[in-house]
Amino acid sequence: MFAKRAVPVSSLDAPCAPWEIPVERDLAELGGGPARSFRPSSARFLPVDAAEDLADLVGPPRPGDLLVLPSATRPAADGLVCVPDQVVGMGPRGVAQWVDDLPYPRVVGVIPYAELVAAEHLLAGEHGCLVLTGARTQLTIHYRSPAWPAVGDLLTRLRAHALASTGASTMSATGEHVQWEELPYSLLVGLGDPRPPRCLSAAAESVRGRWWRHRRTRPAAQVVLTRYELVVLRHVTGRAPLRHGVNLLAVAREHIAGLDASGERLTVRTPAGEHQVELNPALAEAAQTKFRPMLRACGARGSAAGRRRAAPRPRTAPQS
Repeated sequence: MFAKRAVPVSSLDAPCAPWEIPVERDLAELGGGPARSFRPSSARFLPVDAAEDLADLVGPPRPGDLLVLPSATRPAADGLVCVPDQVVGMGPRGVAQWVDDLPYPRVVGVIPYAELVAAEHLLAGEHGCLVLTGARTQLTIHYRSPAWPAVGDLLTRLRAHALASTGASTMSATGEHVQWEELPYSLLVGLGDPRPPRCLSAAAESVRGRWWRHRRTRPAAQVVLTRYELVVLRHVTGRAPLRHGVNLLAVAREHIAGLDASGERLTVRTPAGEHQVELNPALAEAAQTKFRPMLRACGARGSAAGRRRAAPRPRTAPQS
């Protein structure tokens, strides 16, 4: 049986978390502009206690594997909320999210690399959201969209660490001017694998909404199967994907248990829950038709390899 937990269709306006603070819009506007995010070169530049807490849980973070996101406001389902200072850190044992909020436990959660199932990134206006799904824990990281280059690099390095891909562990994945059509071949998607991925795509289109006069634009999208992951990309209109951000869902192939299409919805099933993305119906159907057999074969090979690793070695008689 699969867990009932599922990544929400939009985590951008998720309800207020226990460590977030509801605020009035007038008070939020008086606070001035948000501070800039940064990637500290050393743990001594982190907020008080963050370095010690992260080191205890995931080990000493390496240079480049830390990201400090200053406090900022975001829209939530139940009003405007203030997100306190956050630190996302990767160490030898996994990734952790730390928040600077004294009344609550400062470490929101930890995901060991071996348990990282999926990563989803969403952008809307000035607000971004990164959702990391592990076998037992889900981390939701809200931030202001100007921090995307640092968030994108951290997202790439995290997936590379988790999937044992060495090509993306030390390189910058964002900031380059890459056309939308070339994105599947970028470091952000392929994680440094030299082999070309399998790609399906659909152009942006205008579709009829719920009411007969209402029309909306469905963004261009691509479904990419790489050596390591199934990656779904949705273009953010008017933004260069690597410089300004892209909507992305990356699910590790070894954790995928099913791929289904139903109308505009592509569903990726994993033991940790379901991940759903809205796509052009023809693209969703094509992804199911082309990639599901490949994922089944990959799952069968992975299960067989796991059984071989788990099988006890026969004992040999001592040499006389």
